[in-house]
Amino acid sequence: MNKIMIVEDDNALRTNIVELLEAEGYSVISAGNGLEALNYMKKEIPDLIISDIMMPYIDGIELLRRIQSDPVTNSVPFIFLTARIDSNDVRKGMNEGANDYLIKPFKTGELLAAVTTQLKKKEHVMNRFEEMKKFIAQKVPHELRTPLIPIFGYTDIIIDEIDSLDKKDILKMAKTIKKAGERIHDRIEKFLSYTEIELLYKEVSLCKKIDNRIYQINQEKVEKNLITTFNNKERADDLAISIEPASLKIGEEHLMMLMNELSDNALKFSEKNTQVKIMGICAGDNYKIIFDDNGSGMFENEVVQIEAFKQFRREIYQQTGIGLGLTIVKRILDIWKGRLEIKSKTSGGTIITVFIPVKN
Repeated sequence: MNKIMIVEDDNALRTNIVELLEAEGYSVISAGNGLEALNYMKKEIPDLIISDIMMPYIDGIELLRRIQSDPVTNSVPFIFLTARIDSNDVRKGMNEGANDYLIKPFKTGELLAAVTTQLKKKEHVMNRFEEMKKFIAQKVPHELRTPLIPIFGYTDIIIDEIDSLDKKDILKMAKTIKKAGERIHDRIEKFLSYTEIELLYKEVSLCKKIDNRIYQINQEKVEKNLITTFNNKERADDLAISIEPASLKIGEEHLMMLMNELSDNALKFSEKNTQVKIMGICAGDNYKIIFDDNGSGMFENEVVQIEAFKQFRREIYQQTGIGLGLTIVKRILDIWKGRLEIKSKTSGGTIITVFIPVKN
């Protein structure tokens, strides 16, 4: 049973809301101001908070700020009640991270609709989070154990047969061990990135708030970042890059993560000595970053089905990995209000375009 907290200093209104929601089958608790609400939440966290703005001791805005600043409570949906039809008042609450608002006096249907919407949204996000944990639990053991086989196998051989091995054999085994270690490191970093992005996406989905960071993109910064990715694949000569400078509404670490994932994807599905073209172009309110390769391409149904841990035609290409790259990219764009477009070329290869809002 979902538990809802009502924070309202008007006793009559608070009682009416409590009785209404209890009649609909909700478990309801109430507080007369923000201070009482915070004291109660030290014992139990509700599934939804409905709060007045104007209250004594701690008002609704300050209550929301304190809830948002606490990692234990910052994912709780928050609906504001306001008696003033004032756009500035409403805007202030929404900017602080409120999910919705109701203007008093409100109709019963409006209240119930707002409650249902926020609880369904929270349930959807939590279900996705549980799915993520389930997928990780299924995938982590295999992806970490597989590279350990050559590590343990070759180290045992080196230890047991060191006197009979020549330098070439040892060097060959050492390179295999190093490659397996790098694979484990890559998987761990990918899992950590995915988990971090999903958690942030969950928070943004619930409170609709993301900071206002701006990244000044230019050719030198992007090229310096991507050259490492291409060098690691021994394909530095295949990078063809052209980036227009612009101010993007995205955090630097997320943009670079996005570009590295898409570069890695392009390199994985294209042959050595074929160019991967990366272009950054200003296009009105958006900035387009285009990744153009001459690889295997994607089918239309594969584009639609992009999801965590999904790899396409693995039986044909036998690529290693866990299928998280494009999902990480899509989630980053969801967080920063961008979007992803994927098109396969008739001549072979794929064009992936990301659209990121620009600062006017």
